[in-house]
Amino acid sequence: MEVNAEVRASYDLRHHLWEDLGITLGKEIRKNLPEMFSRFGTVIMPMDDALVLVAVDISGRPYLNLDLDIVEGEEGFEVSLLREFLWGLARSLRATIHVKKLAGINAHHIIEATFKGLGRALSQAIREKSRVESTKGVL
Repeated sequence: MEVNAEVRASYDLRHHLWEDLGITLGKEIRKNLPEMFSRFGTVIMPMDDALVLVAVDISGRPYLNLDLDIVEGEEGFEVSLLREFLWGLARSLRATIHVKKLAGINAHHIIEATFKGLGRALSQAIREKSRVESTKGVL
């Protein structure tokens, strides 16, 4: 699946804008999933001093574990907005998303590694498969 999007939005609060972006993106990805898809994606993304692990499981069970240890407001981007975006995405995509900073001190690099890692992990998870790899109902 290839996705290109252009977003034009107005908002009352930045919080609502970022949450709605996550929800909208998750709905569109979910709507366009192939019948059988990989389901899992895991990436360790380097970005200069930053190293961020992103793992996605499109399991039908929304969950977000965000562990970035960034001081709020550094580099002009509110980390709470990243949380709202990812939680909106996890809920509407019905996916488990784990994001963990493994190294790094520069907030910009950590956030950039998070978004790039998320894109790559999602790309792996939505990849079409010829069969579903699961032990559900077998054990």
